[in-house]
This record gives sequence, structure tokens and C-alpha cells, in this order.
Amino acid sequence: MRNWPVMQKTGGAILFAALVALTGCGGGGNSTTPTGTVNVSFTDAPSSDFDKVWVTVKAIRFHTSDTATADAGGWLTFQLPQPVTLDLAALNNGAMSSIFSSLSLPEGRYQQIRLMLAGPFDTLTASASGQSLTWNDEVDYTDGTGSHQAPLEVARPEKGIVLHGQFQVAASTPLHLAVDFNLDDDILKFVRGTTTAFTLAPQLHYYDLDNAGAITGQLDTTALYPTNASGAWNVIIKAEDVTQDGSRHYMVRATSLKPDGSFRLYPLPIPVGQSTRNLDVVIRGRNMETLIVKGVQVTRSSDGTTNAAVVQSTPLAIPLGTEYTTNVSPAASPTGGLVNFFQTLSSDPAPYEIRIHPLNPFTGTFSDDFALSTGNLHTGNWSSGGAITFTSEAPVEGTGNFTAVNSALLYSSSTRTVTQGTSPVTINFGALSVNSALATSDSISGSVTQALAGHYDRGFLVVSRDGMITTTLDLTTTLALNGGAGGAYSIAALPGGSVALPRPGLVYYLYAVVWNSSAPALSYRVVPVTTAADLSTGNASGINLGL
Repeated sequence: MRNWPVMQKTGGAILFAALVALTGCGGGGNSTTPTGTVNVSFTDAPSSDFDKVWVTVKAIRFHTSDTATADAGGWLTFQLPQPVTLDLAALNNGAMSSIFSSLSLPEGRYQQIRLMLAGPFDTLTASASGQSLTWNDEVDYTDGTGSHQAPLEVARPEKGIVLHGQFQVAASTPLHLAVDFNLDDDILKFVRGTTTAFTLAPQLHYYDLDNAGAITGQLDTTALYPTNASGAWNVIIKAEDVTQDGSRHYMVRATSLKPDGSFRLYPLPIPVGQSTRNLDVVIRGRNMETLIVKGVQVTRSSDGTTNAAVVQSTPLAIPLGTEYTTNVSPAASPTGGLVNFFQTLSSDPAPYEIRIHPLNPFTGTFSDDFALSTGNLHTGNWSSGGAITFTSEAPVEGTGNFTAVNSALLYSSSTRTVTQGTSPVTINFGALSVNSALATSDSISGSVTQALAGHYDRGFLVVSRDGMITTTLDLTTTLALNGGAGGAYSIAALPGGSVALPRPGLVYYLYAVVWNSSAPALSYRVVPVTTAADLSTGNASGINLGL
């Protein structure tokens, strides 16, 4: 079995952040310290599931320590004069929305950024009202019953969403930073009673636009739905590279198709000191077999258009195919994991990341059955934009088979082989254990009680860190204790530290979502737990919540 990374999705972004020297400056500290300029834009990877995804941005924070908690001192905070509400679903294929301009940061090394959003249930901001929204953070989607709007929940928004990575601020050169969401992986649907809502489980990337390039291309639209009633759809194009240890390929960036079949992958990071970087392009979609173009040379570009690498000067043909579906059973633990599906070429021992899907943090399974291709891989070498000769071959795993890896930050991963069969094929990952080389296995305990017995009979206790959901606890049993007044709970197997081996920064923030099953839409509440659970030196007890 390969030594899979602890968290599959974040490896590329953290590696890039460690390689590049970002620049910027300002805001606070000694007035004699030189400062520079930082500009922050937003972009997004593809989404096929949502019409619009609205978030309302309030502020951004910078810190020199990677282990600083949300409540620590030393944060440099830049508040927007007024919150800004933007549609993330409109920001793919290299589109950018500039949010923070000309920020000043003192020279020095920074290791953490926190993005501050308005909570969905906070008082509606003027910017959200101006977009005719019901909530500050909102998902607009269409299904078989029509168009809908639903709140987009954010785990403890007042604590911020964290982007880790080392970058050096210098006065000589301004920094142009792009923060990247990935809606298909970061937004999870859940149903409570008859009410559909969504939660944001972000694992944000960021890119230095002064050290980035682009890849462009075109697909043959005659094989795409709806032009072809049986054609391919939800086509995603990814740039991939090999991890430093050579164990696998990882996604550097992804995008979707424009209506005309064209695409642009931008920004693609290029390490400081290099003018080019070779990446492989993986093209996958529903009702199609996967294409892999190896060795595309990406050149630094000032705007994402100049010097863009063209995959092929003529449209790429799409090999149509069939698929089957999978799901996780029994529920995986922790529930906040991420599942990668890999396939391997006989000529390359590093498997390619074909599909990614997060677990639903409230169920530990996929929200909906997840589709995988039954077909072969089609591979060819890049030829400076010229015609590519593709070869069809079965992956090492077998035609239509995948290596599935469930991973969560600071946990040891679980690897299973997925063999195509009758849908849905179930995957049993079991429970992940805390990676003993990185953390100790600690617990959080306390009580959840309610003044009016039986007022709430359903709910979850959500455990989050850095804006990401680590796991959840179903509160149905807890709320029923003591005649409906509630009682004690305990959550084990959480990454922490010990007195002998402390792990600064392993502080968790909890909140409860509760409702009454007889009227879930009317009774639904989100209630923060005011006491943080500090596991940096061991277990945390007395983390209580009164409803």
C-alpha cells in the first residue's frame, strides 16, 4: 500500500505556498517598518451543481504564526468599509473579482491568512440585500421541482476560514494574490426534515498571480450534451503534477467548459526562479472516458492570456462512455473526510487523481450516489499545440476500477479498491485513526441541555477548526436524555497534543444545529458553543451548551 498523504486535496497548495516568496506589506506594528502592497482577488474552480453561490466578505486577517488561533493576539486585520457580496459560481475559467486593494503589511514572514465572512443568519448586509438575497451566504440551484434558494452555512464565521502557507513580505514588489474556492468540493448538501440547505467546508488555495501561467484548449462540442442527447456533461479539466515523493498526481487547478467548448486553466503556479513548469492535463466528465495529456509546458504569464499553452490547436475529440455509481457504507469517521479516486497508467507508477468528492459531514457518506467511468484511459503527449495521438489503455486497477482514498487532516488515510459493478457499489472505509506521527488522539466532552425539555429533538454538534468541519455528533440521543432536558456527550479520536508533546494551534470551535422534527423549517437554530476546545495539550472537558 502506498504511503498516501494525510490530506489529499491541500498538498499542492501548501507545497506551492512553501516554494514561492510572496510580497506585500503594511497595516499596524512599528511605523518605521518598511511596508509594501497586497492586492487580493477571488476566483473559483468549476461547479455544475449550482446556479449561483453567494458569499459576503467582511475582512481579511494576516498572522506571522502558523499556530495562532482565531482569538490570539498579533493579527493584522483589514476590514472592508462595507461587506461585499459576490457570486463564486461566476468566477471560473480564470475569472477574477478584486476584493482587497492596496493593503499595507509590515515586512516579515507570514504564515496564516484568515478570510472573514458574514454569517448566513446575521443581519442581512446591504450588499446581500442589493442582490435580492434572503441570506448573506446563499446557494441558488435548480432541480426537477424548479428553482430554489437555500442558506449556505459557515462553520463559526466569526473565527474565519484559514489559508496556511509561508510567504515573505518585502517592500520592493507588490503582491497580487488570488484566493481560490472549489464549489463542487467545498459545498455540501444536506436535508433536515423536508428542508434542503448547504454547508461550506472550505479548503482554500491561494496563488501568486505574478508567478503563474495558463493552459487553454477546446473540446469538440458535437459530443457534448445537449447538442448530443447522449453526450458528455459536467466536463472538468484539471492540471495535475506529481507530489515531491512521487507517490501520486495531485490537482493543481481545475476549471469547467465554457458554452463554446473552450476552457482556460489559470492561475497555474510557477515556482519562483523558474520560467516554465510541466503539467499533465486530465479531462473527465459524465458519460465519457478520461483523457490525459502529458507534459504540457506552462510559461509564466502576466495576465493569464499571454504565453498561454494551447493543449491542441484543433478541438479535442471526446470518447463517450458509460458509468456506474458508488457510495460509502457504513458511515465513515470522522465525517469531515475527503475521498479521492485514482487510476494508474502502466507507464507511470504515480496514480492520477480522476475524481474527488467530500463526505457529507452530517452523515459520513456521500450526499448522493457518486458516478465513476466504466471505461479506459486515453493518453497522449503534448506537442506544442499540435495534433495529439491518443492511446486507449485499461488502468492498472482494471477497466472501470479505481483506488479510493479517504483522508482527513492529521488522520491516517484509508485506501480501498473500487471494482465496477451494480450501482451503487459500496465502499467501506471504516474509522480513520489519528496519525500518531502528527498528533495524539484526544477527546472533547461536556453537556448539551435545554431549558424547555423536548423543545428540540434532532440536531448535530459540529466540531470545526480553521473554518473546516472535522466531524459531527448526532444529538438525537443526547437531547432525549433526562426526559428531553439533554445531558452529557463525548467525542473521541480528535487530533490533539499532550503535555509531553504539545501541539499549539489545535483548538476546535463547536456549534450546534438543532430543530424539532415536527416543524424543522420553523424551529431550526444554529447555536455557537462559546467555550473553545483546546486540545493542544490533551483532552478538553466542560465544553457545555445550553439551549
